[in-house]
Amino acid sequence: RLAEEGLFDASRKRTLPRFPKKITLVASTESAAYGDFVRIVSERWGGLEIDAYHVLVQGEKAPATIVRALAMIRDADEAYDAVVLTRGGGSFEELMAFNDERVVRALYACPVPTLVGIGHERDSTLAEEVADVRGSTPTDCARRLVPDRQEVLYELASMEESIVRSFEQTIQRFHRLRDRAEQALDRWAERRQLVLQS
Repeated sequence: RLAEEGLFDASRKRTLPRFPKKITLVASTESAAYGDFVRIVSERWGGLEIDAYHVLVQGEKAPATIVRALAMIRDADEAYDAVVLTRGGGSFEELMAFNDERVVRALYACPVPTLVGIGHERDSTLAEEVADVRGSTPTDCARRLVPDRQEVLYELASMEESIVRSFEQTIQRFHRLRDRAEQALDRWAERRQLVLQS
């Protein structure tokens, strides 16, 4: 039914901003997944502001806490760049909260891009299917969310080098044109002098 309603359509998927400034992280703040995500984000791109919403990630009460957190985020007077929902691996039963229709619909209704990574690479949940971007693991979510600072610095340095090289080539072309113009002017002056002498 969810698929028929278009909740999983690729055409509605939004992209993540390349340089997010403020995000929300919906996870168990006591879990290894939470710690891994925050650590990787800090290592790759420091300065990202993270508002954490602690939720239960397994058991009967888990879906309600996740839906409540997403509703709070939706109603918050904050300019978030993305919402990240994540947890580590587990059995099929332990991950059932992320197949709950209430969670899927709450993610679909989220006003900002969503990034969801549940379990290990082999795991797949409906929450990941409805998300704008799927991360295979919490660590993969962190890597998808923020660029690596060193790679960005290298890219900027390459751009700077390209701009400088282009500017130098423009200056060289200008000098060549100036030289040709001066030579042409000298030849014209010589011919004119010959005409006057004759």
